[in-house]
Amino acid sequence: MTVSRAFVSIGGVQVLIMLVALGRAKVLSVLLGPAGYGVVSTIDQTVVSLVQLGGLSLPLAAMKFMARSHSDGPEAFQHTFATFLRGITMLSVAATAVGAALFLFFPSIFGADLAAYRGYFLLALLGVPATMLNIFFIHTLAAAQQGAASAWLSMLVLLALAAGATAGVVMGGIPGLYALTVSMGVVTTVATLLHLRSRLRLRLRTASHGVRAELRKHPEIVAYSLFLYSALASYSLILLAVRYFVFDRLGADIAGMLQALIGVALTLAAVPNAVSTLYLAPLVNRRAVNDEKFAAANHFAEKILLFLTVGGVAV
Repeated sequence: MTVSRAFVSIGGVQVLIMLVALGRAKVLSVLLGPAGYGVVSTIDQTVVSLVQLGGLSLPLAAMKFMARSHSDGPEAFQHTFATFLRGITMLSVAATAVGAALFLFFPSIFGADLAAYRGYFLLALLGVPATMLNIFFIHTLAAAQQGAASAWLSMLVLLALAAGATAGVVMGGIPGLYALTVSMGVVTTVATLLHLRSRLRLRLRTASHGVRAELRKHPEIVAYSLFLYSALASYSLILLAVRYFVFDRLGADIAGMLQALIGVALTLAAVPNAVSTLYLAPLVNRRAVNDEKFAAANHFAEKILLFLTVGGVAV
């Protein structure tokens, strides 16, 4: 797949993803009002932060090493997939337990105003494992050089979650929103796993020496994950701190408006981020001559610069 085709296929799907996300935001803001949407956006950011912090960047780092192992054949790819699946599953359960413990035993740690919504937070946190695993599964397809398929999978998962959120709000307000969102997360995780088994012939388990042995064999996984973790944690914590500050000082209405503005600001970066993650990253992490990788990255940068210039003016 060329860069131009990647922009058309992956970028086109990303536009649909943005429309689904904007549609979800619009529907929820209308149904819940600014204050309710402010509460939901703060809860959502908390879940996203927990996914990023609790996952230690493994769902993202996995793609680098799976892309490399995919070059070595199906058995190596299967082994890497099963190892990361085991590690991410354990991390997702641990992150959910830690987050729930904080809200159960220290509810005011995030502010007295948000302590009143502790039940909503606890319900939303149950969706952390499904979120981590779905990110990992989407990147698994990308690592197997199926960037367009991974983009479509991401769009379908988001569409299912958005439909669940909308139906949940209509039936039961904010509690209904998270009850159905968590349920849809489980459904999409199971469906995606079955899809990977059918499309890539991947198994859940394989003969291995365990996660610790794999990390000792490939210590670069830890270093790479820590680099990613530092960047994502800084971004996530700063954004989360801003949301809590606005919620505490200016109220739920302004927190909802902040979310709307952030959504507009992030639209421009969505397409190049998706193409670089699902197309360029798997390409340059495969086993190949470095000169070919540099050439691919430089060609990609030219396309990105053109898109940002034209798209930036339009936005």
